[in-house]
Amino acid sequence: MLFNRSILRLEATIHVSGNIFAPRYRGKSKYKMGGVVMELHSDYKAKYPVLTLEKAIDVMKYMSANASPEGITITELSDNLGLSKNNVHRILDTLLASELVDRLPGKQSYMLGWGLYELSKTVPTYHNINTSDYISVMGDLCSRVSESVNMGICSGNNECIILCKVNPNRSTLISTQVGSVEPLHVAALGKVFMSEWPTKQIVDYFDTIRTKKVTQKSIDNAEQMISECLETRRRGYAIDDEENLDGIRCVAMPVRDYTEKIVASISVSAPASRMPLDRIQKIVEELAPACRKLSIRLGYRGQS
Repeated sequence: MLFNRSILRLEATIHVSGNIFAPRYRGKSKYKMGGVVMELHSDYKAKYPVLTLEKAIDVMKYMSANASPEGITITELSDNLGLSKNNVHRILDTLLASELVDRLPGKQSYMLGWGLYELSKTVPTYHNINTSDYISVMGDLCSRVSESVNMGICSGNNECIILCKVNPNRSTLISTQVGSVEPLHVAALGKVFMSEWPTKQIVDYFDTIRTKKVTQKSIDNAEQMISECLETRRRGYAIDDEENLDGIRCVAMPVRDYTEKIVASISVSAPASRMPLDRIQKIVEELAPACRKLSIRLGYRGQS
């Protein structure tokens, strides 16, 4: 993913006092539809629901969750959604006219249509990390943990660029600046990206890029980084244990888009004295929902 560095320079360091960045929605919920667990990624409820439209949406959601080459019949939809066959028929007929569903040739069964694809083509264009309102999410996280929160992206040169930074109002702050560049292998933000690399890519990174110890604890060889990446994938988060700055610990997690690709990472940094190893798990419990919230805004629908 390419970012204009001039845009990065416009980002300002933000100081958070209190919970001034209230989240717009909270988490996700689940419900069963025809025996299939469906996930709702927002608990917002319509104030003025249009019942017929809600039924049509339920039909399309069911068809998506139960898609098959044989299609789905009116009887199946009626039995699983609690709608009369006549009602299902009218809904499908309306959706068919807009190409939101298709009827299989020679059969009385249906599947989602190309009209849905046409409607959704522009979604990735306007739902990206720059439009995800990440500052409010980071601000809320900062107010919860009372530590510095950073967002990084991976450049085409295999470097981590700090896209945004949010600081709490406290005396000891981390000196990282917005727009600064860090080696991937020494920063928790960068390790998040490396954790999904195949082994050969990690080996090539250490063979072709000048890697050096930034601190005495920095990893400077492929073998150790391969082990570190395996551990990062296992636990779901990366740790920088005074590897980038002496006396500073950092924990980071990924932000994914609709393709499940990692497009950014978010970290919480603090002096090691304020982030003992037994506090990391508590920070992860606050960091994970923030990363998932941003991922959901980018279309990610996975489990982690």
